Amino acid sequence: MTGSVGHIIRVCCCGVLFGYSLVTQAVELDRTLIASGLSSPVFVTAPPGDTDRLFVVEQPGYIKIINLSDNSVVSTPFLDINIPVDSSSNEQGLLGLAFHPDYATNGYFYVYYTHHDGGFVDETRISRFQATGGPDYSTSTSALANTETILLDFSQPQGNHNGGMLAFEPRDDGKAYLYIASGDGGGTGDNDSGHNTTIGNGQDLNTYLGKILRIDVDEGGEGAGTGQSHYDIPPSNPDLGGLDEIWAYGVRNPFRMSFDSENADLYIADVGQADWEEVNHQPGDSLGGENYGWRLVEGPECFNPSSNCDPGGLTDPIYSYDHDNDGGRAIIGGYVYRGSAIPFIEGHYIFADISGIVKTFLSDGNGATLIQDWASELPTSNISSFGVDGEEELYYMIRGSQGGSTGKVYKIIPTDNDTIYVDFSATGVMKGNENNPFNSLDVAVRSVSTGGLVEIEGLSSQISSDETLVIDRPMIITAVNGAIEVGANSIDFIQNADGFTTRP
Repeated sequence: MTGSVGHIIRVCCCGVLFGYSLVTQAVELDRTLIASGLSSPVFVTAPPGDTDRLFVVEQPGYIKIINLSDNSVVSTPFLDINIPVDSSSNEQGLLGLAFHPDYATNGYFYVYYTHHDGGFVDETRISRFQATGGPDYSTSTSALANTETILLDFSQPQGNHNGGMLAFEPRDDGKAYLYIASGDGGGTGDNDSGHNTTIGNGQDLNTYLGKILRIDVDEGGEGAGTGQSHYDIPPSNPDLGGLDEIWAYGVRNPFRMSFDSENADLYIADVGQADWEEVNHQPGDSLGGENYGWRLVEGPECFNPSSNCDPGGLTDPIYSYDHDNDGGRAIIGGYVYRGSAIPFIEGHYIFADISGIVKTFLSDGNGATLIQDWASELPTSNISSFGVDGEEELYYMIRGSQGGSTGKVYKIIPTDNDTIYVDFSATGVMKGNENNPFNSLDVAVRSVSTGGLVEIEGLSSQISSDETLVIDRPMIITAVNGAIEVGANSIDFIQNADGFTTRP
């Protein structure tokens, strides 16, 4: 590991006791404004391999490009489908965008929007478009509305609970499996007109509403001829005795879902009715078919019926929080962070709530650990979504006034602070980064492995009289079962109830 000579790291040992946190302050996050003047931005993403641009989804029916070299917004939309998009209701509009894994060679991308066909009921529509400028589409700056190919549409009884997320499953076999997150149809309680009043749309396997759908957008493969026009059904989809597109069910308004790019784990943030918000975690090796419970349950509690609601086989949330005690209102799902600029949250999932909650946590498959609150560092009033760029760095959007041009896109960054505060009572690896000195917050302080190891570059070590440990030579800090060992060989110093003392 390399670093600058003379860099000093101060780890404050204020009131250190065995088993307690070494410090009282965690490493901080911050945000920087990337773009403003947008019309209700609800999502950002980038085509595979494109690290120079962001594509912003505007709710009224536009996709715009941000050039990351200077954060300029291209005035002419990449795509304009304002006319067929119905964004008259707060939760309607152009909501989702996903680029085909082979976008650079085929120019295909997919959108999720609400469409008003002239009748009394809106419909959800999943469509494919093609960019201009092939055969290399990687730098295309436009797509024509008349290239639309409709893959799937279905009635949306009410104007809310539209879901809206599209995402391609990370795969190494070349298959293009598109996941679609649909809401339960809207209204309240999954019990209004257009809903299955007996069990709700979430539990009804003969409707697309309240589901996670999975389709193969590359026709002619193993499932050739099994889907509707322009897509097939993956042969590995579960046979649930209903619609073949259903991968999982029992969701109310999944906003949003995302894949962990490292292991294909799927995280689904589901907006609750009146009491609970939740995050569901589906492992990457899942065979599908999970029932996340709505409307039988809301979060960890029965909803309808109000008792004896679990028939067996429900999949519990990995994390949930309530409205009364935790201040929840409507969850906004994010991503498992796999970028490089903020490695102290590597492998951690971030989410927010329109109430102002922002948290990260690490899922161990059974529950959430290392839960950290970032509400003060990341103001998220009127947040509409998270997104990632081509390097998997994190962004979030502030929608602004509906129909106005007050929307903004922020990038999440580490705070520039020369003092690093490390919480050694937390589990997980504490590690450095050979390309950055440890007193820069561009280095990792916490990651996902177990054992706890930090390598620090410097010259020498000492313990000052005010219990501040100053490390300025190569040093290893190891967290082991609540005790902290510090030293070139992890044996020079050890933390005990009195602080750091030299080990014989």
